[in-house]
Amino acid sequence: EVDLFTMAYISPDVRKSFERIRRISTHINPSIDQERCSVSGERCAMSGGLKPKAMTLTLAHESEGVLTQEQRAAYERDGFLVVKGLVSDEDIEIYRKRFVEICTNKKERVPSMLVMRDISSTDKANKVGENAITKIQDFQDDPILFRYCTHPKILRYARCFTGKEIKSVHTMLIQKPPQKQPETGRHP
Repeated sequence: EVDLFTMAYISPDVRKSFERIRRISTHINPSIDQERCSVSGERCAMSGGLKPKAMTLTLAHESEGVLTQEQRAAYERDGFLVVKGLVSDEDIEIYRKRFVEICTNKKERVPSMLVMRDISSTDKANKVGENAITKIQDFQDDPILFRYCTHPKILRYARCFTGKEIKSVHTMLIQKPPQKQPETGRHP
């Protein structure tokens, strides 16, 4: 619980971080009391029991002109948003080619990158190249792959959820090709 006295000594950066944590917490547990869980309010007690106000996971001022009310409501309800055609086919092909280069070792990858192979497949003989890779982590130093994270159209939508200050903390690309084995269809 944080009261006004404590809030007076919290820097603006910490205040923004607190608001982001509050926003994420309400996404995880929608029963969090939004009335009392606000940095600008008298108290902040993250206790369940009361329903949150509508549109707590999207930012109205950032969403204006980007998200429709229907898209905001869908994100509030579902926790994800599909925007078809947001990134051009040409851009997707650039990212796909780089992924294949990394998987097939055709080009050197950045040292910080972690490439994870599919260990669950019983068909290991056919799992070579891009078919053998399920995840690439820490690709922030790869100029081609990280370009996706800084793509203006992606950032335009991301700001609707995070605000203007966006930071990359962890990068992860997950490849989920169609699975023959239903037990391997989960997040790797």
